[in-house]
Amino acid sequence: MTDPRLRIGITGASGFIGRHAVARFAARGAAVTAFQRVGATAPPAGVRLAPYRMPGPLEAAEFKGLDVLLHTALVEFGPTHRDADRVNRESVDTLIEMARAEGARIIFLSTLSAHDRAESHYGRGKLELERRFDLARDAVLRLGLVLGNGGLFGGMVNLIRSASVIPLPDGGRQPIQTLWMEDLLDVLERVATRAIAGRFDVATAEVYTMRRLYQAVMDALGLRRMLVPIPLGLIQAGVATLEALHVPFSINSENVLGLKHLRAFDNRADLAALGLAPLGLEASIQRLLEANAPLR
Repeated sequence: MTDPRLRIGITGASGFIGRHAVARFAARGAAVTAFQRVGATAPPAGVRLAPYRMPGPLEAAEFKGLDVLLHTALVEFGPTHRDADRVNRESVDTLIEMARAEGARIIFLSTLSAHDRAESHYGRGKLELERRFDLARDAVLRLGLVLGNGGLFGGMVNLIRSASVIPLPDGGRQPIQTLWMEDLLDVLERVATRAIAGRFDVATAEVYTMRRLYQAVMDALGLRRMLVPIPLGLIQAGVATLEALHVPFSINSENVLGLKHLRAFDNRADLAALGLAPLGLEASIQRLLEANAPLR
């Protein structure tokens, strides 16, 4: 249970994970400051709004009195954000400075895609950002594929609903470890209220495949779709060509590089330290799709 005296700031508060975290902490009675871009959907009633633009400038007064700062915001590398790596670095450095001035601990959301063999800007960038935190006081949470209302999972569900033929890169052999959104929110509460510090891999201990993920979604929706295996190299070449021609497409080179270097991790010790027994793939999807409504 969240301590109602907790004062927490959440960056990227209007994003996929950020909006869920704002709602959870606010519902538990914490004093929440939502750091989000101007023009985004307003946070729930009772949540203090703080305009946030990466990398800044930021007003020190917005961080006054915070106990914890949860950093979920990210600028994604792409044609319109070639400077994303620099922006993310400068943003983290500024946030660390602001948090330290208030004595606030930081929870940074990273990814299992952040490892030494990563090629994508997303994976390499997150790994670099992880190294900027003090693991004696801060927490770095390396998340698996988050299953929730929106994000990559929501896009996948809507694709399966709308298309009869689904391309499956490399036949969907890539290993994945998933994380139900409610389990993630439980972990965030524990880390925020119990002053847990360190780096943790947060996902199911069981390793699945992309093909199994697609099949589980189809089963939950009661749909039959044709999964067509396509060599990853062919997809990579096609995406690169479309990007060179500035043709919009549902995936980009970053997505392909991410798929190419997905890895599995033994995270049983981390789960025990966090007191988490994550809900499995099929059970998570079943709960999410019970209402059979589009995920946005």
